Amino acid sequence: MSQAFIKGGLVVIILLLAVLVVRDITNGSGITGNIVYDGTPVKLDFYVMSQCPYGTQVEDAIAPVLDKFGSAVDFSLEFIGRTTPTGFDSLHGQPEVDGNKVQLCAAKYNPDKYMNMIVCMNKNANSIPDNWESCAKDLNVANIKQCYEGEEGDELLSASFARADEIGASGSPTIYLNDESYGGRRTEDAFTKAICGEIPDHDLCKNLPKVEEIELIVLNDERCNSCDPSQIVFALQQMFEGITPKYVDVSEAEELIEDYDIELVPAFIVPKSITESSEWKDNAQVQAAFESFEEGLKIRPQATGASYFVDEQKRMDFMNDIGVDLTDGVPQVDFFVMSYCPYGNQAEEIVYEVYNVLGNKAKYNPYYVIYSDYGDECLDDGNLCSLHGKQELTQNMREKCVLVDNGLDDWFDFVIAMNDACTYQNADSCWGAVAEDLGLDVDAISSCETERGIELMREDKVLQDKLGVTGSPTTFIEGSKYQGARDANSILVEMCANFEDKPSECDNVIATTAAAVPAGNCG
Repeated sequence: MSQAFIKGGLVVIILLLAVLVVRDITNGSGITGNIVYDGTPVKLDFYVMSQCPYGTQVEDAIAPVLDKFGSAVDFSLEFIGRTTPTGFDSLHGQPEVDGNKVQLCAAKYNPDKYMNMIVCMNKNANSIPDNWESCAKDLNVANIKQCYEGEEGDELLSASFARADEIGASGSPTIYLNDESYGGRRTEDAFTKAICGEIPDHDLCKNLPKVEEIELIVLNDERCNSCDPSQIVFALQQMFEGITPKYVDVSEAEELIEDYDIELVPAFIVPKSITESSEWKDNAQVQAAFESFEEGLKIRPQATGASYFVDEQKRMDFMNDIGVDLTDGVPQVDFFVMSYCPYGNQAEEIVYEVYNVLGNKAKYNPYYVIYSDYGDECLDDGNLCSLHGKQELTQNMREKCVLVDNGLDDWFDFVIAMNDACTYQNADSCWGAVAEDLGLDVDAISSCETERGIELMREDKVLQDKLGVTGSPTTFIEGSKYQGARDANSILVEMCANFEDKPSECDNVIATTAAAVPAGNCG
């Protein structure tokens, strides 16, 4: 196992973040509609969350495109969330609910200019919705305010959530172009070319440069159930125009394995011509994710999360080191979370639904994502830190204590109750009442936190570093990183594929109550 992989610093998210950085839009005029197009307009639908960074970035990228094309694009902005008996629920909480609502009201009453307001709000997305009025100077503020604060805003949001739910949008952004799912790059240039693909007769589309094809070799092992390369392929297609994947199995790639020193799969190889692109030249972070060889470039495994050894003996040795028994015929899921990461909380609830189906016929090991020297609220001389502060770290400890001393059933009960009742800002004062209501021994948990909490977090960090985990949630099934859909049924199917003798419970379809987790994380 290479030391670089053990440290695992970059992971997939670096590629995704590099992909999604788009230029700051400062001079757009909203959807002007001044450019009249006499053909059938292109239908473009965005499904986003108003505080999701990926959603705000694509909004910023599409704004100048809408300006250019005017009436040639029939654009719709919808929001992802849930209508509940008591109101609305969105991933980033009530501020995002309100941000969604005010933006829908702006779109209704200022259809030609509302993107101005949204792009302005996106410059400080953490202040949404409070920054809407300062960003709405050229809009009908009175009408927006009346809509936003009244029943009309609720009706618009409920209808928007329903439209997102109808097409199955759970991740922000989800994009449809002429009613077909759009998986292309998310930049101003890429959106322009995608629209031109639908209306090539438009004046803006007649002299676009030809895109050169770039072959991406995706080396994989058909024996690996969890080796899904789709996220990395998607990230590369977002980053470099013209990427075309070619899939090769390790059984047919002895020369590639030797030439590129491939130890782990999936592996990704591109020609050196990619270094001539502006996407490469302008991004040192992207360059650092690649390793150069005589014939081409390979993405470093720590940048992709690759964890399946080509050599079987090395794979067995590593699995033994991380506590996975590949010979017992029973699937083991190891999942890493932060106690107050919203993506991690949803993942906990999804794994709980799988646990309710398979019970102790499978193995489940929760762990916590720990950083070193991160912020000012660390313990153990700066070796133990958590993304959302010290109270998240101490809550990690308490939850781990319940797991170690009480078992998985009590752990799930405690974790899910804490997700609903407390926050990273009040966990230290809030947790005791939650534990008491569940019949847990508050004094025992408190003593464990004080006496063993540090050591428990150290143990989690050791395994985290071996596996290269940096974000919440991160899931491994039988020691291989799970990169499939984050919903209960998908995880159930993946786990059941690893039984030697598949139990009848694997025939179940989970009537899930937990929402599918968007493809994002805390980290």
